[in-house]
Amino acid sequence: MHRPVCPHCGDNFSVARLSALCRNPSFAHAAMLRPTVSPRACGQWIVIATTVGLFLCVATLFTWVWLAMAFCLGVCAEMFASWEHAQAHEPSERMLARWNAAYYCGTHDCVFLVGERTGCTPEEFAQLLSPTPAAAPLVGPGPRRGQPPVQPLASSEPEDPAAPLPAPAMGAQYALVEAAA
Repeated sequence: MHRPVCPHCGDNFSVARLSALCRNPSFAHAAMLRPTVSPRACGQWIVIATTVGLFLCVATLFTWVWLAMAFCLGVCAEMFASWEHAQAHEPSERMLARWNAAYYCGTHDCVFLVGERTGCTPEEFAQLLSPTPAAAPLVGPGPRRGQPPVQPLASSEPEDPAAPLPAPAMGAQYALVEAAA
Protein backbone atom coordinates (compact mmCIF):
# COMPACT_ATOMS: atom_id res chain seq x y z
CA MET A 1 0.00 0.00 0.00
CA HIS A 2 1.39 3.39 -0.96
CA ARG A 3 1.41 5.96 1.84
CA PRO A 4 1.65 9.65 0.99
CA VAL A 5 4.41 11.80 2.40
CA CYS A 6 3.87 14.27 5.22
CA PRO A 7 3.80 17.89 3.96
CA HIS A 8 6.03 18.97 6.88
CA CYS A 9 8.87 16.45 6.75
CA GLY A 10 8.47 14.78 3.35
CA ASP A 11 8.64 11.32 4.96
CA ASN A 12 5.98 8.62 4.94
CA PHE A 13 7.37 6.49 7.79
CA SER A 14 4.95 7.72 10.48
CA VAL A 15 1.98 8.43 8.17
CA ALA A 16 -1.20 6.38 8.53
CA ARG A 17 -4.75 6.68 7.24
CA LEU A 18 -6.88 8.60 9.74
CA SER A 19 -9.87 6.26 9.42
CA ALA A 20 -7.67 3.30 10.42
CA LEU A 21 -6.21 5.15 13.40
CA CYS A 22 -9.64 6.17 14.71
CA ARG A 23 -10.61 2.49 15.02
CA ASN A 24 -7.66 1.98 17.37
CA PRO A 25 -8.69 2.75 20.98
CA SER A 26 -5.11 3.63 21.97
CA PHE A 27 -5.00 6.54 19.49
CA ALA A 28 -5.18 9.72 21.60
CA HIS A 29 -7.35 11.73 19.18
CA ALA A 30 -9.71 8.90 18.20
CA ALA A 31 -12.80 10.17 20.02
CA MET A 32 -12.34 13.72 18.77
CA LEU A 33 -11.74 12.79 15.12
CA ARG A 34 -14.37 10.06 14.76
CA PRO A 35 -17.20 11.33 12.55
CA THR A 36 -20.80 11.21 13.66
CA VAL A 37 -23.15 9.79 11.06
CA SER A 38 -26.82 9.32 11.79
CA PRO A 39 -28.24 6.17 10.21
CA ARG A 40 -31.76 6.17 8.85
CA ALA A 41 -34.38 3.67 9.99
CA CYS A 42 -35.32 1.73 6.86
CA GLY A 43 -38.66 0.13 6.15
CA GLN A 44 -40.86 2.00 8.60
CA TRP A 45 -43.22 3.33 5.92
CA ILE A 46 -43.55 -0.09 4.28
CA VAL A 47 -44.48 -1.67 7.62
CA ILE A 48 -47.05 1.04 8.42
CA ALA A 49 -48.64 0.95 4.96
CA THR A 50 -48.73 -2.86 4.86
CA THR A 51 -50.37 -2.96 8.29
CA VAL A 52 -53.05 -0.52 7.15
CA GLY A 53 -53.48 -2.51 3.92
CA LEU A 54 -53.84 -5.75 5.84
CA PHE A 55 -56.49 -4.16 8.06
CA LEU A 56 -58.40 -2.90 5.00
CA CYS A 57 -58.06 -6.29 3.34
CA VAL A 58 -59.62 -8.05 6.35
CA ALA A 59 -62.28 -5.33 6.74
CA THR A 60 -63.41 -5.75 3.10
CA LEU A 61 -63.58 -9.56 3.36
CA PHE A 62 -60.19 -10.26 1.83
CA THR A 63 -60.12 -7.91 -1.12
CA TRP A 64 -56.41 -8.31 -1.82
CA VAL A 65 -56.16 -5.16 -3.93
CA TRP A 66 -56.04 -3.07 -0.71
CA LEU A 67 -52.99 -4.92 0.50
CA ALA A 68 -51.21 -4.54 -2.84
CA MET A 69 -52.05 -0.82 -3.09
CA ALA A 70 -50.93 -0.16 0.47
CA PHE A 71 -47.66 -2.00 -0.11
CA CYS A 72 -46.99 0.03 -3.29
CA LEU A 73 -47.80 3.23 -1.41
CA GLY A 74 -45.42 2.21 1.38
CA VAL A 75 -42.62 1.54 -1.13
CA CYS A 76 -43.16 4.97 -2.72
CA ALA A 77 -43.17 6.68 0.69
CA GLU A 78 -39.99 4.82 1.64
CA MET A 79 -38.26 5.95 -1.55
CA PHE A 80 -39.29 9.55 -0.90
CA ALA A 81 -38.03 9.37 2.70
CA SER A 82 -34.75 7.92 1.46
CA TRP A 83 -34.28 10.78 -1.02
CA GLU A 84 -35.10 13.35 1.65
CA HIS A 85 -32.59 11.75 4.01
CA ALA A 86 -29.91 11.75 1.31
CA GLN A 87 -30.48 15.44 0.56
CA ALA A 88 -30.46 16.43 4.21
CA HIS A 89 -27.24 14.51 4.90
CA GLU A 90 -25.30 15.53 1.79
CA PRO A 91 -22.91 17.76 3.82
CA SER A 92 -22.18 14.86 6.18
CA GLU A 93 -21.43 12.65 3.17
CA ARG A 94 -18.85 15.19 1.98
CA MET A 95 -17.43 15.34 5.50
CA LEU A 96 -17.18 11.55 5.61
CA ALA A 97 -15.40 11.49 2.24
CA ARG A 98 -12.93 14.09 3.53
CA TRP A 99 -12.39 12.04 6.69
CA ASN A 100 -11.75 8.87 4.63
CA ALA A 101 -9.18 10.71 2.48
CA ALA A 102 -7.25 12.18 5.43
CA TYR A 103 -3.89 10.95 6.70
CA TYR A 104 -2.19 11.49 10.08
CA CYS A 105 1.52 12.07 10.66
CA GLY A 106 2.54 10.87 14.12
CA THR A 107 5.86 12.70 14.06
CA HIS A 108 4.36 16.16 13.56
CA ASP A 109 0.91 15.44 15.05
CA CYS A 110 -0.82 16.80 11.95
CA VAL A 111 -3.68 15.72 9.73
CA PHE A 112 -3.44 16.32 5.99
CA LEU A 113 -5.11 15.46 2.73
CA VAL A 114 -3.17 14.03 -0.19
CA GLY A 115 -2.27 16.76 -2.65
CA GLU A 116 -2.44 19.62 -0.15
CA ARG A 117 0.79 21.34 0.77
CA THR A 118 -0.10 22.01 4.39
CA GLY A 119 -1.57 20.04 7.23
CA CYS A 120 -3.48 21.04 10.32
CA THR A 121 -3.63 19.95 13.93
CA PRO A 122 -6.13 17.26 14.89
CA GLU A 123 -8.17 19.90 16.76
CA GLU A 124 -8.42 22.08 13.65
CA PHE A 125 -9.38 19.07 11.53
CA ALA A 126 -12.08 18.16 14.05
CA GLN A 127 -13.44 21.70 13.63
CA LEU A 128 -13.47 21.20 9.86
CA LEU A 129 -15.44 17.98 10.32
CA SER A 130 -17.97 19.45 12.73
CA PRO A 131 -21.23 20.61 11.22
CA THR A 132 -21.13 24.31 10.46
CA PRO A 133 -23.53 26.50 12.41
CA ALA A 134 -26.41 28.09 10.57
CA ALA A 135 -25.37 31.13 8.60
CA ALA A 136 -26.04 34.39 10.35
CA PRO A 137 -28.57 36.61 8.64
CA LEU A 138 -27.11 39.32 6.46
CA VAL A 139 -29.09 42.11 8.11
CA GLY A 140 -27.69 44.40 10.72
CA PRO A 141 -28.67 44.48 14.36
CA GLY A 142 -32.30 44.96 15.20
CA PRO A 143 -33.80 48.26 16.35
CA ARG A 144 -32.93 49.53 19.80
CA ARG A 145 -35.52 49.46 22.49
CA GLY A 146 -37.91 52.40 22.14
CA GLN A 147 -37.10 53.09 18.46
CA PRO A 148 -39.44 52.27 15.61
CA PRO A 149 -38.17 49.39 13.45
CA VAL A 150 -38.15 51.50 10.27
CA GLN A 151 -37.34 55.18 10.13
CA PRO A 152 -39.67 57.13 7.79
CA LEU A 153 -38.07 59.03 4.95
CA ALA A 154 -37.69 62.72 5.62
CA SER A 155 -39.72 64.87 3.22
CA SER A 156 -40.17 68.58 2.90
CA GLU A 157 -43.99 68.45 3.25
CA PRO A 158 -45.88 66.31 5.71
CA GLU A 159 -48.33 63.97 3.99
CA ASP A 160 -52.01 64.39 4.82
CA PRO A 161 -53.78 61.02 4.76
CA ALA A 162 -57.14 62.76 4.13
CA ALA A 163 -55.87 64.63 1.05
CA PRO A 164 -57.53 63.58 -2.23
CA LEU A 165 -55.50 61.67 -4.77
CA PRO A 166 -54.40 63.65 -7.82
CA ALA A 167 -56.68 63.27 -10.84
CA PRO A 168 -55.25 61.57 -13.94
CA ALA A 169 -54.39 63.65 -16.95
CA MET A 170 -57.24 64.59 -19.30
CA GLY A 171 -55.84 62.56 -22.18
CA ALA A 172 -55.83 59.40 -20.06
CA GLN A 173 -59.54 59.74 -19.27
CA TYR A 174 -60.31 60.31 -22.95
CA ALA A 175 -58.34 57.19 -23.94
CA LEU A 176 -60.24 55.09 -21.42
CA VAL A 177 -63.61 56.33 -22.64
CA GLU A 178 -62.63 55.73 -26.25
CA ALA A 179 -61.43 52.18 -25.47
CA ALA A 180 -64.71 51.36 -23.70
CA ALA A 181 -66.86 52.50 -26.66
